[in-house]
Amino acid sequence: MKKGFSLVELSVVLIIIGILIAAVATSTKLIGNSKLRKVMQEVESMKSGINTFYASFDAYPGDFKRASAFFDNLPEGLDEMPNGNGDNFVEYNAENAYSWLHLASAQVIDGAYTGAMSGSGEGATPRENSPGSQYSPGVCYNHIFNYDLTGSTVDTTQNNIVVGTQVTNNPCVASTFLPKDAEFIDLKLDDGNPVNGNVRSYGGSNTNGTSFSAECIVDDQYNSVDLDQECIIGILF
Repeated sequence: MKKGFSLVELSVVLIIIGILIAAVATSTKLIGNSKLRKVMQEVESMKSGINTFYASFDAYPGDFKRASAFFDNLPEGLDEMPNGNGDNFVEYNAENAYSWLHLASAQVIDGAYTGAMSGSGEGATPRENSPGSQYSPGVCYNHIFNYDLTGSTVDTTQNNIVVGTQVTNNPCVASTFLPKDAEFIDLKLDDGNPVNGNVRSYGGSNTNGTSFSAECIVDDQYNSVDLDQECIIGILF
């Protein structure tokens, strides 16, 4: 006659299962937080590079109108280093792409960049004309200054490193972060408020790139119960 499990044996099995589930959940959370910390490290490196460039040339990368006089390490397809127009703006267009090329040419950031936006001139492609991220293969960074971001909470009279893009049909992932992950970065780097301070968030394009998400922020707070990628982050400095 076969004997069933005793209550003690069943309790031990349930405890072991509970421990395993907790360990997996903790490990997943740690891995996710580690990826978010990599984003923060990447941003700090870019901020340092942009500040170093400005201190060296008295101009922002991308907007630098004398870049061709200083840099001749050209990417394939370019006969001359592209210059910005020197108007103290770094627009999200050609100058955004120039910015990363200028920074890499000055050897203040790593990477090789084409210096040309893709598609109709508004496309950022990670690891081609803009830096990629260890966070996700499709994520790219954009550098803007004094340029309007439609529908955003970002103060564009300051430099911004923008993670993601609002431009529709873009090779770069549009809405990059879950609201709770955007909040995690905001709390680590700033005040946790998406509409104030030096870290601000707003909605990127939806998955088919036809409209902007309105679900990243609700009542000026992160919509942390939303489990979709709704947010772009802008870091001001």
